[in-house]
Amino acid sequence: MATNKPEAISMATRKVSALETLFARIFRIVAGKEYLISIHWSPGRRSYSRPLRPSLIKLVLGTAAVLLLGLACLSFEMGRWAVDEVRYHLALTYHHRYIADLDGVQTTFGSVETTLDTVFDQERKMQALYGINYPGSGYSTFGVGGGGAIPPPMIPPFPVVCTKRCSRLC
Repeated sequence: MATNKPEAISMATRKVSALETLFARIFRIVAGKEYLISIHWSPGRRSYSRPLRPSLIKLVLGTAAVLLLGLACLSFEMGRWAVDEVRYHLALTYHHRYIADLDGVQTTFGSVETTLDTVFDQERKMQALYGINYPGSGYSTFGVGGGGAIPPPMIPPFPVVCTKRCSRLC
């Protein structure tokens, strides 16, 4: 059945763009066909009918693209936030573990320091008991690392005479 109407011929030979094809697939309509969109807000009012134009198709697809981009950025930021939270909590557990280790070391050093103070007090009591702390005696003459009494300095029996040869040494 052939028609001689120019509108029917132009509709049959019209090329459909890729954007219109995508829109038709999303909303399950036939691409290239003229549609009317009817908007009905309330039962007491008339509905508004508008033709489906390429500008409306672009508006709907652009809005969907912006929304999709926003959701992608939101999911990326949420992923980054989750990774940062995991890293923070992991570092926090390491920090608490290191603080506990430090407290243990400080406790150990505190007990060692107390022991050293006690040993030093005992050494002073022993020095007083044995009469070692007389004038001229040092702390190094008794206790750990003390080598006993310090020998008196060596005084040569003859006077030292410096000559020109050994003047640098005297």
